[in-house]
Amino acid sequence: MSLPLVAALAVATADAPVTRLEFVTQESAWLDTLETRLHKSLKRPKETILVYVDVPEPFRARAVSLERDYRLYEGVDRFGYGTLDPNRAVTRRQATQLILNLLSLVETLPTEPSAPLDFTDAPRDPFEVARIEVLLQHGILAGFPDKTLQLDAPLSHTQFAALCDRMQHDLAEARP
Repeated sequence: MSLPLVAALAVATADAPVTRLEFVTQESAWLDTLETRLHKSLKRPKETILVYVDVPEPFRARAVSLERDYRLYEGVDRFGYGTLDPNRAVTRRQATQLILNLLSLVETLPTEPSAPLDFTDAPRDPFEVARIEVLLQHGILAGFPDKTLQLDAPLSHTQFAALCDRMQHDLAEARP
């Protein structure tokens, strides 16, 4: 388990939602792990320079870097665009998109699903199904025993801890 996650869990209850600031802090650590493991920068420069006025320093510079240099908030519902709303809860759908944006830095992600998802609340958009399928195959995302994904529910600290553990294993296997 990485240090930012340990710090976040130390002050939070297990079922409390993960905040955007906590998630972005962890995603920053994952990015550092990936770049160290692959021995290269994964930056994708953009011309737009954003200022996150609602994010306290020292996190502001890193939040801007994650968007500007890596485009990690691209396509994530209600993320970015100059504000982060750092105390707002992250939904499971937002978490999956943020992780997929990170994974897309090192691998080509499919745009078509290989099979329908076996969840009662699976998205209907084939592109989203293909992306969620990647996380299920990597073992990063897991459904619930009632055959749901609950993508619009807030991500709890317990779910976040499990997700982080699986993500660390996946990143450790990234090939240089």
